[in-house]
Amino acid sequence: MLSTQTSLDVSKESHQASMDRGNEEWTRERPSLWKRLAQMNAAELVTAGTMTLNFLSSTCIVVANKYAMDSMGFHFGSTLTLFHFICTSALLYVTTRCLGLFERKPCDLRKIAKLAAGAAGFVVLTNLSLQHNSIGFYQVMKVMTTPTIVVIEAIFYQKHLENRLKLALTPVCLGVVLTTTTDFRLNLTGTLIATAGVLVTSLYQIWSGTLQKSLQLNALQLQYYTSPLSAVFLLPFVPLLDNWRPRHVDSIFNYDFTIDRLAVISVTGLLAFW
Repeated sequence: MLSTQTSLDVSKESHQASMDRGNEEWTRERPSLWKRLAQMNAAELVTAGTMTLNFLSSTCIVVANKYAMDSMGFHFGSTLTLFHFICTSALLYVTTRCLGLFERKPCDLRKIAKLAAGAAGFVVLTNLSLQHNSIGFYQVMKVMTTPTIVVIEAIFYQKHLENRLKLALTPVCLGVVLTTTTDFRLNLTGTLIATAGVLVTSLYQIWSGTLQKSLQLNALQLQYYTSPLSAVFLLPFVPLLDNWRPRHVDSIFNYDFTIDRLAVISVTGLLAFW
């Protein structure tokens, strides 16, 4: 009996020692987060940093725009979009002419005109969607851009995703359906604007990728041309989309541009460039 108990104890100790060795080997094979970050090369760090900045800027611009529209009462989404294009154009000019952060490449403006019109349309619809919908529904509809691009490319460009990638998009679509059936703040105007925004944004993304490759331009070089053109295309429609009637009580000319309101609107312009 004693020998049996002793052998059991030895067996347990051996098993425990084996588990400890396995855990140590697993720990050594799986480096910590800091070690993995230290092992990343420059290109990977730049990619990770760019993705992080893109996430932060996208979040900040949505919050800032919604704050300007709701808390500051600036219910002029198209005017805000025009201001964003002007800010982006000016800051891109400064970064290339004065700071030399990217090289300006000459290109045919006729090829960029369609993309600039698409950019004006999708940004206007995006801001109007934010103005007429809750932030939750607005963000969910933005997520629908990716599935919409997949459908458009499959129908019109004969580009098809792998089945496993299609399955990955299924929860996204289900999430949108769930949101639309449970968000009690939904309204017909906001839903139609959001849907139109998804379609125009999807087309813009497809055109942008195609044009970027054909002209061999990076994102900043392409935006250097599209931003001022988008502002020009948008300018004639802003007085029609927003209330620019001087004698009307809700006109933009009767809006109280206080220092704090101007500061918030200016911040949205900086975030639009960022």
